[in-house]
Amino acid sequence: MHWSAFDPWLLTATLAVGLLYGHGAQRLRGSGAVSRRHLTWFWLGMTFLMVSVAPPLEQLSGRLLSAHMVQHLLMVVVAAPLIAAGRPQIVVPAAFPPAARQRLQRWRVRLRASSSTGARPAALVALAAAHIVVVWAWHVPAAYEAALVTPWLHLLEHVTFLATATAVWVVLLTPTPRARLGHGLGVLSMAAILMSGGALGALLTLVSTPLYGHYTGSAQWGLSALQDQQLAGAIMWVPGGVFYGVVCAVLLVKWLRLLDGAAADGVIAGR
Repeated sequence: MHWSAFDPWLLTATLAVGLLYGHGAQRLRGSGAVSRRHLTWFWLGMTFLMVSVAPPLEQLSGRLLSAHMVQHLLMVVVAAPLIAAGRPQIVVPAAFPPAARQRLQRWRVRLRASSSTGARPAALVALAAAHIVVVWAWHVPAAYEAALVTPWLHLLEHVTFLATATAVWVVLLTPTPRARLGHGLGVLSMAAILMSGGALGALLTLVSTPLYGHYTGSAQWGLSALQDQQLAGAIMWVPGGVFYGVVCAVLLVKWLRLLDGAAADGVIAGR
């Protein structure tokens, strides 16, 4: 496979993130800030990210809307949570010069202190809303088709998809003193993403005319433009819905257990 088969913008951005993380992990070695498990999650996520921006999927995404949807699903549903599990918010800042690291550390200390006031759960809601807006905005036909023919817009589209999804997961996976509130808002945030993605997937699946003029179907794959769009919508609707549905269920169970534990503690304290 020749390097010219890759999108240079996407490849450069992906490699830059990997290099920053690798350099930061090297500096943090032995500090206990990240474990081998965290590194494994991150590099597994980066592997899926590289698959999503590499041929043949990257080339097919310009010909088939359904292939482009698979690409986005790999980024948002697979790569993003894995990358977030690798604690990039801790590792990546370690790659910067000392002065920048000190500023970032002061910011992290303030953020940690503010978690007791509910700022972190509020950030989760705000980031989930930002992710929903980003996904819908980029699926507006004019924006979607502009990104297909303009390299820097294509990069921006993918960066905003991945960045907002990863940020949601970073906050979701970060422990907070207000665990009950965090799990409750986590359920609501994931449910909002689930319903939003389901609505967009249903729109693409059920609409009776093609929305994106760039995609004209593929005789090679036996798909008309409308069938390709319907397949893309089904890919967003079903696999994405199953994933976020499972996440919602897991968070809901954890939330209910915390509420039960708090109720039991209150009964014991009241005796």
